[in-house]
Order: sequence, then C-alpha cells, then structure tokens
Amino acid sequence: MKPDLMRVTMFAGGGLAHTSGGVGTFIRYLEDEWATLPRGPKVRVIDSYGTGSKVGMACHFSWAVVCLLVMGATGRIDILHVHMTFGGSALRKGILTILGNVLRIPVIVHMHGSNFQESFAGLPGFAQRALRFALSKARHIIVLGNSSRDFLVAEAGVSPEKIAIIFNGVPGPEEVVRPSSPPGGRVQIVFLGRLGERKGVPDLLAAFRSPQLLSRAWKATIAGDGPVAEWRAAVVQAGLQDRVVVPGWLNRDATSDLLRTADIFVLPSHFEAMPVAILEALAHRVAVVTTPVGAIPEFLSDGQNAVLVPPGAPDQLASALARLIDDPGERSRLGAAGHQVFRDRFDISVAANQILALYQDAAHVDSTRNGVGRGVGRGSPVASAGGASASGKTANAPRATHTPGVPNAAMNG
Repeated sequence: MKPDLMRVTMFAGGGLAHTSGGVGTFIRYLEDEWATLPRGPKVRVIDSYGTGSKVGMACHFSWAVVCLLVMGATGRIDILHVHMTFGGSALRKGILTILGNVLRIPVIVHMHGSNFQESFAGLPGFAQRALRFALSKARHIIVLGNSSRDFLVAEAGVSPEKIAIIFNGVPGPEEVVRPSSPPGGRVQIVFLGRLGERKGVPDLLAAFRSPQLLSRAWKATIAGDGPVAEWRAAVVQAGLQDRVVVPGWLNRDATSDLLRTADIFVLPSHFEAMPVAILEALAHRVAVVTTPVGAIPEFLSDGQNAVLVPPGAPDQLASALARLIDDPGERSRLGAAGHQVFRDRFDISVAANQILALYQDAAHVDSTRNGVGRGVGRGSPVASAGGASASGKTANAPRATHTPGVPNAAMNG
C-alpha cells in the first residue's frame, strides 16, 4: 500500500506574495522544483503577516494561529516549516514554533533574517529567553551560513546537532547566451531587490552620479518592490532619468529576461543573509558587484568570481562599476566563474533535496517517538528523500501541491 504524501504547512510573512521578498521567491522555487518530482509534500503556505497596517498584521497573525490550532488538532499537518527573519517576525514565529511543539508536530525553523544577530541583541532579556525557548522546541533549524550557525550556538544556546546549513537556491535558465556586445553600445547594469537603504539604493544612486560613471556609456535598471514612486522621484532629482529606469517589482519571467541582457549585476547591501537576487544573477552568467555582508563572502571572493566593495562606500562602488564597464573580458570571466559557483552550490534542486531529507528525518523521529507514522516518515531520511543525481532530481520525492482546507484569506498561491 502506497504511503500518504507528507503534508507540510509553511508560515511565511507575506506568504507567496512578491512583497515577501526573497523568502517568498525561494518558496515558489521550492514548490516548482518539488512539482517536477514523482512524489513530494502537499505544501500549504500561510501568510502570517500580511502586507498592510499593524492592525492588518495582527489580524493575519491571529488567523495564522487559528489555522495552526485547527489543522494541528485535526491531524492535517505532518511537518510545520516556519520561515523566520528578525525583529517581530522572530517572536511571532517563535509562538508558532511553541504551538507546533505543543501539538506534537515536528517543527523546522528556517532562518532568513539579514540582521538576526543585531535584532536578537536588541531584544529585552525576557524576549531573548522566550526566543531561546522557542528555538529549543524546533526539530531542525536551517541557517544560510556559518556565521548564523555560530551565533545560534554561542548566543541562543541551540544544540549544534539541530542546525543544518542549507543555502538558498534558484532554478537556472536552460541556456544562457550572453550578448556579444552591449545593446546600443551601452553597458546594461541591473539591480534587483527591495528598494531602500538596507539594499544600498542611495549608495548606488550616489555612485551613478559620480563623474567617473557619468563619463561612460551605460544604462541601469533598478527593479524591486517597496516605495517605487519615491525612488523614481529620487532618480529624477539626481538627474539620472535618461540613464536609470525603476520598473517596480518583476515576476520570474521578466527577471530572467532582464538578466539575460544584463552585463553587470549590482547589489550594494548593508545587511543580507543570502540574497536570492545574487543567485539569479550567477545563474544567468552576469558579473556581480556586491558587498561582503551576511553569507555572501562564504561563497563569493573578490576578484575570483565577483567584485566585493565595502557597504556604504559609493566612491569605491563607482570605481568597481567603472572598471567592469571598461573591461568586457573581465565581465565575461567573472560571469563564467560565478556561474560555476551557482552550478556547484545553488541550483534549487540541491536545497530542495536537502530540505526533503530534513522533513523525512523529522517525520521518522516523530513516528518512532509516537509509535505511529505521520505518512512518509519511515526508513533512513537520506535514503527516503533520495540523494541528488547528476541532474539534481530524486527518484522518490513528493510532489508539491496546494490542498484545500484553509480559508483563502490565509493563503497565497
């Protein structure tokens, strides 16, 4: 008799809406990857934050709690996957983690926050203790790099055995053919990310206004969500409207089309965890200029497969962009080296298989402790989830689908 498919409920601020940023994008990529496999989890994504006011956020979170209590009490959740960032998100997701533990549901906490360390340090003592308690109730905790793992062990008291480093991943285009020369003779520069200071947009505009860049031929696209109208006005105020366009948020196909024509990708962030946008640029063989923050220096090295400049240094950013504008051979070399990094570490199939293995392990431990299975939690977790083949696919992983059972107001996608 064929076992039931694993039922995974994910909580993420913003759900699958584009306003959830890289977290929502990563979840969509996971679902798309799992949908190509013969068997996989039935994934339900619930928005625990919303996109509006504080009152709206409180309503969304309250409804998320109700959904968890109802579905958990009626046995409709096999794995609870909680996507946590920083600040209020960490405390809200901590509550969901504790409730999942009370309901005897295996909980996977997935840490995405770009400045979780600073946020944690700024919490009052009782909030730090509450968050430590919540993290202690997770079956596994996924982090994006060594610095996050070391912090959780040293400062949050998390057992190292609970922590898994799983890099974000993105799907690569089937074929990437870089343009032989910039269209119209102008080098195309692309930024992707939430528009604001944290991603370094003011630094980027300051760099664009520098004499060394204004004397060169280039055009730029600054794409992303956030206060789009304000940044369009800032571009006009800077006198860059003939060179810089701000189209707003782009969907997956439009992002891929833009990166296929890009010569340079730039992300001068002040804080990051592991930005999905950089991985998309690497997948498209685009030369990357970024900052050594978060987990970025764990996979990119200055001069080897990217150009790294200090955050908050528009003069150095301008110099780095000018060098690449002048040197198409260096752009090509960095793009090829970065693409190899993507193929080795960041294809979405790698992360998808590693997360499936954690699901299998959590379900297996749960069935062993309770004496009954929760569907697919049997056998060796790695063997059950399947190792990645040369193509990155597994022979027996579940298919990701959305299932009914949660009111539409709480769901996205």
